[in-house]
Amino acid sequence: MTNDKRPHEVADIFRQYGEDYRRINFLSAEQSKTMYHIEVCRTAVLGGHSEACDKCGFKQNAYNSCRDRHCPKCQTLVKEKWLGNRKAELLPCPYFHNVFTLPHELNPLILNNKKILLTILFSAVKETLQVFAGDPQWRLIGQLGFISVLHTW
Repeated sequence: MTNDKRPHEVADIFRQYGEDYRRINFLSAEQSKTMYHIEVCRTAVLGGHSEACDKCGFKQNAYNSCRDRHCPKCQTLVKEKWLGNRKAELLPCPYFHNVFTLPHELNPLILNNKKILLTILFSAVKETLQVFAGDPQWRLIGQLGFISVLHTW
């Protein structure tokens, strides 16, 4: 983090504080691997490649990406494309953003039972939204549709 003009990145925080954090806190193998990938993404650790322009001959060296699905550097373009596709699907009607949050204390239980507990979570969300949509007091016209996204960070 020597260049003060560059915005701070998750990788900078992991590189500066990650070792201490790992020493004090328990991380699953998946979390440790993800943290490492983010720390080394687009650094010499992963090697690099050269790019050259066919027309003007300009050459540029670039470090390789980790391609981890949790890496903010690697997933920015994928995320933007996904958001663009969702925006293209929008209908000319009102939309609502709902957030269903689980208590932090459930994290260890969920971490060790992801498939069943996340299936239960998404089923509960679906049922809850459908109950509200079917309630005459809300006077909904049409059929409920929704997109569910799991945020784990």
